[in-house]
Amino acid sequence: MPNFRKGGTAILETTTTFDSSRPQFIQWGQEEKKFIQFITPLEEIPRVKMHQFIITGTRDDGSKIYNDFVSRRDAGLDGADGYDPIWTRFDMPPKDRCVAAAVCLNPLRNSDNKISGWEVATKTNKRGESSPEVGIIVQHSGNFFSWLATFESDTGTAIQDCVFSVTRRGEKISTRYDFIKTDLPPLPSSAFSDSIPDIDEYLVGLADEQRMRKLIDPLPDGWRLSQYMPDKTAAARQTPLEQDAPWDDEEAPKNAKFSALRARIEEVNE
Repeated sequence: MPNFRKGGTAILETTTTFDSSRPQFIQWGQEEKKFIQFITPLEEIPRVKMHQFIITGTRDDGSKIYNDFVSRRDAGLDGADGYDPIWTRFDMPPKDRCVAAAVCLNPLRNSDNKISGWEVATKTNKRGESSPEVGIIVQHSGNFFSWLATFESDTGTAIQDCVFSVTRRGEKISTRYDFIKTDLPPLPSSAFSDSIPDIDEYLVGLADEQRMRKLIDPLPDGWRLSQYMPDKTAAARQTPLEQDAPWDDEEAPKNAKFSALRARIEEVNE
């Protein structure tokens, strides 16, 4: 059964549009600041080997179709024997990513323009539909989650008991995030409980081997899975493929239910 690394120890092991059919993701633009309340306790934050923004085809208008995957070669899944053609066939290894549920907050201000409380932020999609900005944060441990692990270790305060001001600095490989703990307490979970995403379900879908076979196996040799990959063959021509459909929980491998996986957290000195 999958046994993904979770918690502060796993996080520190490092050197370095709303759609109702999919999880909503919390992301930052350059120099953007968000007030974040984490929902997932630090010890339950999984660290997985992930392929992100993989080009699996093009649409009729020429736009690229992107999909994310969790490598079956993750130690919490099938290990070295796992099926991962992105890695073995296209020579593109996955990257470690941590995944947490969180909610974006808007500050409420008093007559002196000082923050006096919080409300759940909302996000509007292209159809003009608004929803609470409660979603999933997928980030590297080194430039994001390691700060939270250190904060909790140093202060003894659980990250879900705080609200943080989080600002993105830089871009691409120089991106970093500045964290400031605010003084006001977080909102009760009842304020957003109906919108909390299921991280287990999300990871189950990304780790589905049949989904990877369906989307990756038909690609020709030399296909550029990423805009950062070299074009190894001029004959490789990207053609439209079926876009990945929202996964069905019934079709997900039953032995891959991450809700049953409460991973052991490796000791620092092991």
